[in-house]
Amino acid sequence: MKRAVLCVLGVLLIPLTAAALEIKSVYPETVFPGTPVTVIGGPFGPEVLVDLAGQQLRPQSVGSRQLIFIVPQLPVGEHALFLRDGQESSAGTFSLRIELPPPVISTISPANLDECSTDEQRQISLYGEHIQPGAQLLLDGAVVPFTSQDQLSFSFTPPPLRAGSYGLQLINPDGKRSLPHTLWFNNLPEIESVTQGDNFVNSYQVVVRGKNFFHNSVLLVSEYPAGFADLPPRQRFIPAQGGAAFRGDRARLPQSESVSYRDCQTLIYNRYPPSGQSMRLVIRVGNPDGKQTSPYEVFLP
Repeated sequence: MKRAVLCVLGVLLIPLTAAALEIKSVYPETVFPGTPVTVIGGPFGPEVLVDLAGQQLRPQSVGSRQLIFIVPQLPVGEHALFLRDGQESSAGTFSLRIELPPPVISTISPANLDECSTDEQRQISLYGEHIQPGAQLLLDGAVVPFTSQDQLSFSFTPPPLRAGSYGLQLINPDGKRSLPHTLWFNNLPEIESVTQGDNFVNSYQVVVRGKNFFHNSVLLVSEYPAGFADLPPRQRFIPAQGGAAFRGDRARLPQSESVSYRDCQTLIYNRYPPSGQSMRLVIRVGNPDGKQTSPYEVFLP
């Protein structure tokens, strides 16, 4: 009986050894500053610290077998990783590889340009991150010069391009690329103003200003004579000089009535008015690809 008691007491007097602090896995193993890293192992106490490249970091979250911490700003390269909990340190050798992050295009403004636009109108502001000195900006694979305003904002002017979508991408000197960003060019015509221009003996000029006009655009003029509300409007399809008319019936035009293409923002309509009295005119511009402006209403002779 005495021997049994002594055996039990001997078992109770054997010191209980706590489980050793251990790292079983770390992911990801290649990271950028600001990246969250997960460490699996344990057991982790509430006061456990991460020792990375000599910096002691408090985890964002700690469980008994998992913790997560954020990588601080460190030089590029391999850095030793340990865990410390009081006087105890984790065994084994683990490391993280720190790399520079790829560039990021956050936004571009404007992201939609007119095919008919000036260099000033095509100036684009680009906002991004992690753009290193010496980075290149590619527009559909071709290098486009850009200038830095500060670490996050840049500007560039793309060349004149036909309507469509174009990919923008940044490449840092280390070869890392941003995700593509889309820049749009459109050729939808738009009338911004219609004004009376120079007067001649029996005609005058109507100046149609807007954007995305072509040298072979067509002017559609609907006339609503005053005092004849019940009559259908008289419609005139007038091709720009050197252009072709819309499909469909075309009203007979005065001998010298014409439309001249000045540039992609201006058409000059040489109009022979039926009288000196103002009437309601509804004007549209149509392009060869079938795109048309919204109707523009004006009162002119």
